[in-house]
Amino acid sequence: MCGAWLVGAFLLFSVLGANAAEPKRVLLLHSFGRDFAPFSEMTKSFQAALVKRSPEPLDFYEASIFTARFQEPENEGSLVKYLQDLFAGRRLDLIVAQGGPAAAFVEKYRQQLFFDTPMVIAGVDARLTADAANTPNATYIGVKLDLPAFVENILRVRPETTDIAVIIGNSPNEQYWARELHREFQPFADRVEFEWLDELSLDEMLRRVARLPPQSAVLYFMLAVDGAGAVHPLDAAFTRIREVATVPVFGYGDYHLGQGSVGGPADQTQAIGQQTADVALRILAGERAADIKTPLFGLGIPAYDWRELQSWGIGEAILPPNSEVRFRPPNVWDTYRWYIVGTISLIVFQTLLIASFLVQRARRRTAEIGIRAKESELRVSYDQVRQLAGRLIYAQEEERTRIARELHDDVGQRVASLSIGLSSLKRRVSILMIPHEASCRDFSKRSWGWRRTCGICRTNCIQERLSMSDFWRLCGATGERH
Repeated sequence: MCGAWLVGAFLLFSVLGANAAEPKRVLLLHSFGRDFAPFSEMTKSFQAALVKRSPEPLDFYEASIFTARFQEPENEGSLVKYLQDLFAGRRLDLIVAQGGPAAAFVEKYRQQLFFDTPMVIAGVDARLTADAANTPNATYIGVKLDLPAFVENILRVRPETTDIAVIIGNSPNEQYWARELHREFQPFADRVEFEWLDELSLDEMLRRVARLPPQSAVLYFMLAVDGAGAVHPLDAAFTRIREVATVPVFGYGDYHLGQGSVGGPADQTQAIGQQTADVALRILAGERAADIKTPLFGLGIPAYDWRELQSWGIGEAILPPNSEVRFRPPNVWDTYRWYIVGTISLIVFQTLLIASFLVQRARRRTAEIGIRAKESELRVSYDQVRQLAGRLIYAQEEERTRIARELHDDVGQRVASLSIGLSSLKRRVSILMIPHEASCRDFSKRSWGWRRTCGICRTNCIQERLSMSDFWRLCGATGERH
């Protein structure tokens, strides 16, 4: 029993894993073929965006409505049979029809092919989508081409234009657009002359374009099948026409810019492809196609090729407001921006470093000047102090001499008085024969006076800071006197 449960669980997870890994199947229907502009440009943008943004793996199938190249599409039945056999037993998750011929095919055979499969009809002009609104389980990414804007652009940037050669093919779809261009260019008939080259072969177109007068211009609309029935994929005809043209060439789509077209308003094939991918992701996520509505695309913002403007002498001042100029060669700043920034940064850094060194040197010089000034002041002060010290020593010596002199005079007087007294005592002792006791008392009194005088001399010498040699000199001088 347990083994049966394990086997069942294994089979269940295997089925779930297989379903989780199963990719979403998308069928792409091309008009003319996968390499014919402008629809091929839309398909490139669509596939790149869808693959990049899809959370699930995708499996693309492609089919081309080759019968759109023929004047009488009598072989459409075999194409329907081929698609029925190809997808018998295979479930499709989405059908994307790119361009008018593919849209007309799926609308015509919707009941026989994938009736319940969601469908996106992309890149079809509003003039051709009246029946698409009634297609069940479908939505469309439509455009609204302002055809007179192409002529207005030519006359704006080349006011001197008198002739415009219109390049367009001869397939049924291109013939439809040729009639539309004839009708909508009528208001310009009194200003310029239009030359229609839809019935010519490509070689005849090239010879005619090479001989256009100088005041002419070329409007390249589309060329899938020329007047001789030859097909021209990859938009190679545009390149050849630009190579032989002696007048400016203006393209129909944004993909022509950079390939030799002067520029101007153009069909937004890149934006249409992106929008188609957005809608496809919503449908693959489970949203009903009929519930998705998107606004019509008009011509894009006028964009011009700078190289072509320079080649034909067209000034940027006459371009429409808010227009873009592309393919401008990079200037010195754009080319060497980081080198310039690095060099300027290095120069600024070196300048700041040098400035800091100069400031430090100036400060050091100022400090050195200050130090030298202080040293000079100190020298002056030292000299003044030394002079003052000399004066003090001299004054001290003078004062000592004065004190010594005064002491000498005072002590001399006292000693002289004592000496006179002693002499008198001596005479009295020897002459009068005073009794010995009285003479001794008198002599003692005189001696005490002598000691007192010497003590006074010593005290004065100490107070006046005289040396002992000075003291004894004074005493000696006194002794010599007496």
